[in-house]
Amino acid sequence: MAGYLPFGKELTCMLITFFDLAWQLCINFPYF
Repeated sequence: MAGYLPFGKELTCMLITFFDLAWQLCINFPYF
């Protein structure tokens, strides 16, 4: 399935996950 999906779609999914993680960190550590 992963090989069938376009690279752009995987990259977007990765970016969304990364920003979601960063957002969680910002909420947990406001001073950061």
